[in-house]
Amino acid sequence: MLSLRAPSSARCESSRTIHCLWIELGQVRQAEGNFVQAENLARKGLSLATGDPRTQSSAWRLIAEALRARGRAPEASEAEARANELATR
Repeated sequence: MLSLRAPSSARCESSRTIHCLWIELGQVRQAEGNFVQAENLARKGLSLATGDPRTQSSAWRLIAEALRARGRAPEASEAEARANELATR
């Protein structure tokens, strides 16, 4: 069973911005097992989260999870690395 990631949820609870809503919808799709849609929604949120490294990190983590669930481990590792880099900012 997949779980929703707390970092983006916690971030979005305090800031109901449009990019957070895209990421939250991606988490819902991820939980439903719709990994392609989860990735696409996370990428949409990422594109709108300019200047918000914490939310960008959450989006990259969701992208990594969606890629990993689809058997795309090398790409998932790259996405996870981006998430980790942004999390330190």
